[in-house]
Amino acid sequence: MLELLAKESSSINSPAAVAKYGRAYGHHPVGTGPYIFDSWIPNDQAVIEKNTLFHGVGGKPSKIVFRPVREDSSRVI
Repeated sequence: MLELLAKESSSINSPAAVAKYGRAYGHHPVGTGPYIFDSWIPNDQAVIEKNTLFHGVGGKPSKIVFRPVREDSSRVI
């Protein structure tokens, strides 16, 4: 069951975002959690920021930057 839920075909899509972005929809994520998508530079970084409109307990950092570690030995360290 978990494997099925993790597939893209099981996701809930925003009709407004699909209509707005068309084929580029996958590059403009939409969500409702404690963080919102800010920016993405392929092979460099993805940035999310605190969602000030989130009604639950929000995240502590105001911004999180995800950066890929390309070298295997660096990832292990």
